[in-house]
Amino acid sequence: MKRIIKNIFPILLSMILLSSCSKDPNSAGEDLLSNNEKFDSYTINLNSVSSRGYDVTASNNSSTLMIGKYQDGNNFIEAKTLIQFTTTAVDTVFLNSIITTEIKMQPIYSMPDTSGVLSFSIHKMLKSWSDYTFTIDSLNSDSYQFNSVNDYELNVNTKDTLAVKFNINVDLVKEWLKGSENYGIILIPKLNSNMVFGFRSGDLFTYDSPELIITYQLPEDTSSKTLILKVKQDATVFSGSIVSFPKNISVIQGGLLKRVLCNFYIDTIPKASSILQANLTFYIDTNFSRFSPFSLRKILVQEVISEDSIPKLGSLSADNTVSGDSVTINIQQIVQKWVARKPNYGIALRAYNEFTEIDRIAIFNSYSSKPPRLEIKYLRLP
Repeated sequence: MKRIIKNIFPILLSMILLSSCSKDPNSAGEDLLSNNEKFDSYTINLNSVSSRGYDVTASNNSSTLMIGKYQDGNNFIEAKTLIQFTTTAVDTVFLNSIITTEIKMQPIYSMPDTSGVLSFSIHKMLKSWSDYTFTIDSLNSDSYQFNSVNDYELNVNTKDTLAVKFNINVDLVKEWLKGSENYGIILIPKLNSNMVFGFRSGDLFTYDSPELIITYQLPEDTSSKTLILKVKQDATVFSGSIVSFPKNISVIQGGLLKRVLCNFYIDTIPKASSILQANLTFYIDTNFSRFSPFSLRKILVQEVISEDSIPKLGSLSADNTVSGDSVTINIQQIVQKWVARKPNYGIALRAYNEFTEIDRIAIFNSYSSKPPRLEIKYLRLP
């Protein structure tokens, strides 16, 4: 009998539950449905109220070293590279056994084309420097020796997998190996240079970094050998002028850094709102934009957290690739902060690879008929 009751009990329980589910919602359920109906979604379209370009002078210890000049009308960029190799003390026998000294560098970037003549001179650095703090403002005429130790005009193709090799003055290298102060060298483009070439740097996370290769043959050796010195530090510094543009155009530039500050007023959106999407669209002026064969064509949008002339940037960011004559980027997180009435200092537009490319993206600003636009979709909370 107990067994029969035990078997019937689960069946009765299931019937009770099914009966309960078939009834209308109770008062608590009705309240929930009523609240859901108050969650209305809205869409608002805004144009930027202001935008301005600004320059940034920064150290450039990136994964790309650049040498050369690039001129585009009245706009030009010059790139110089500093390299310091590690050195070690050697004896006189080794010094007298040195046959050649050469530098090897791997090309990975060029502007505007993939091949051309790399024309530059090598100068001895006379002062200590740090790749983390060295900028174009740190470079003075007394920073390096006026007379060059080597001059070159090399045919270079960045699509070539072979490294570029060129000799460096043997006596200079011997000085370092004797224990003299080693501040490295600087590679300066010559006047006839009309391209910028990029090479892989000595960054810890890269391969094929620059090398100083010393070929030698000791008296007891039957053939020559090589001693390879690695990079201790390196940096690229940029100079030039990027100014020749109409008022309705703002420029985002890599290398010689130019960024754009853009502002939107979103005070019409209630504070108690949840941002579903915030699509920011920029329109590109293809006539003034310049891209290399290696360009990613990407724009990085970053939150601004100060009102300084050179704004401080926060951690929130988003990016996307230019498609045709526009780019759309979802900046939902940044706009959500503004709606929560956190300080709204605007957004900064940067070239995504501004330290490894000198490509230029020209956008129509707030003075144009195609200003930056922000389409915000939000949920108004009760």
